[in-house]
Amino acid sequence: MIFLTGCTADHFNEGARYFAQSGTEFKRSHLPEVTVNGQKVFVLRGEIQPEELSGRIKPALVPKGGVVEIHWKYSPRSAMLRIQEWHGGKHSWKKVEGNRFQLPEEEGLYLYNIYVSWGKYDSLTGSYSLYLELH
Repeated sequence: MIFLTGCTADHFNEGARYFAQSGTEFKRSHLPEVTVNGQKVFVLRGEIQPEELSGRIKPALVPKGGVVEIHWKYSPRSAMLRIQEWHGGKHSWKKVEGNRFQLPEEEGLYLYNIYVSWGKYDSLTGSYSLYLELH
């Protein structure tokens, strides 16, 4: 059996240019460093739903009203982050300018899903999650 494959030089060059310019997968493979009032907290890759936690993952103990700062090795294209906050069985959406946001003053368990986009050459996004216990 002989398998023949091929592509035109134009298609090959277009694909190579896309990956060289976007580098999205490479950028998404790096976890951001996240701190609350300077204390580093564990970051989960991907969007986590509350029912997926079920005692397998311990929340980071952080102060209520603390400031979350997110530092990226490769900066996202937009200064706007979309953040989904889960607390008490309900969720809400927040838009955050820059790389920081303030935690609520109410104690309890909170799950944050953070969505970010890189580069103008594609619409792929990365998602990361934080599981926090505010005290």
